[in-house]
Amino acid sequence: MNLSLTLRDEKPGARGDVSGLASAPIPSSKSLLIIGLLWGMIYFASMFTPALLDDVDTIHAEAAREMLVRHDWVTMYTDGIRYLEKAPLMYWSLAASYSVFGISDWSTRLPLMLGVLARWVYPPIIKAAEARQLQIKQQLEQAEKARKEAEARLQGAQEEIQHTRL
Repeated sequence: MNLSLTLRDEKPGARGDVSGLASAPIPSSKSLLIIGLLWGMIYFASMFTPALLDDVDTIHAEAAREMLVRHDWVTMYTDGIRYLEKAPLMYWSLAASYSVFGISDWSTRLPLMLGVLARWVYPPIIKAAEARQLQIKQQLEQAEKARKEAEARLQGAQEEIQHTRL
């Protein structure tokens, strides 16, 4: 087995080395602009059509509309009947969109589209931050190790001084 080949082919961070991870790329403004333009071209065209025809989409939209109308952001209703089948985060975002932009098809689609955009942009930023956090943690561990070694040397020197005094 060629050990040098094995080590050279390993990914950064595989053996505790974070030098490659610390420089994980944070998206530049140019790449974020490109992603935003792609997002706009894909989603803006379909934001207004087709109408909400699917029964599931209309039920979700109705639950968010009733949440806004009733001022009850905890218990969801559709047509006056409690609707507790799903987690409320999506409905809260829909109701917030309705309160800002009014109740319409495109304001129903907007929170989902913004979520897709965030899904593209957010992970690389988090990955870079986590790599930096790991690097800082390892530096702190090395500093703590050096501090303990220095304390041990100091204690040994103090004991040696006391033995020479006696």
